[in-house]
Amino acid sequence: MLKKIFAAGVAFFMVTACHHGHDHQYYTDDKGELSEIIPGSQEDLTINVGDRVHFMKNHSSLSSDAQETLKKQVMWLQANPDVVVTIEGHCDERGTKAFNLALGERRAESIKKFMVAHGIDSTRVYTISFGKERPEFYGHNSTAWAKNRRAVTVVTD
Repeated sequence: MLKKIFAAGVAFFMVTACHHGHDHQYYTDDKGELSEIIPGSQEDLTINVGDRVHFMKNHSSLSSDAQETLKKQVMWLQANPDVVVTIEGHCDERGTKAFNLALGERRAESIKKFMVAHGIDSTRVYTISFGKERPEFYGHNSTAWAKNRRAVTVVTD
């Protein structure tokens, strides 16, 4: 119990300290521990901007919601000029492996084209398709399928 109170106090001190002349942000990581968000990191992109967009079945065109997220990603990339990203194209489980690999590539490429059209140098954006091989949500229903039809922007190390 004393450890929890101490940990809460340390966390409070860290968060409070960041409001006195520091521009740091923190988040709770997968282990429930307080972690600093490093500008230009994957956590920064994911938490402060959004790292993914979703697609309609068998489509690679960008919805208005996707375009809004991508505009934020473009601004983030402009603010972090040394960051290089890879766009991962994903599909749901339906369709053949070959079809989904091609569709995932079209999805990733549509995002790269959007970013380049909005001023990001093409050498900073790579693409890869995983087709249906890396589902984020398991299930054989419309909810899982909708969440798996996505493209994810990943900060390249």
